[in-house]
Amino acid sequence: MLNTGETWRFEVRDAQADRVFLVKECDGGVRTWVAMAPGADGRWHVTTTLTPGHYRLRYFRAEGSTFFNAGATGLVGHRVAGDDPMVTFDSPGSLVAV
Repeated sequence: MLNTGETWRFEVRDAQADRVFLVKECDGGVRTWVAMAPGADGRWHVTTTLTPGHYRLRYFRAEGSTFFNAGATGLVGHRVAGDDPMVTFDSPGSLVAV
């Protein structure tokens, strides 16, 4: 079986933020910041590919030039493609495999 990763859509509601970033921390502490796009009703979203590895996910919100670590509270993820058993998470509570 070839481990190719999975595609996930992440969403968070934050009507006060000017910008929001999904932060993916993978094995060995490698961090990737992915800008989320604004949507309706103060929701921010992004679709991204997760390669095989163990992830800690959180988001940072920005108001002007100040960034805040918002943790993972309110971050919701839905798997939209792939099914790779080598993609795992620290806290999968709000993640849904579709």
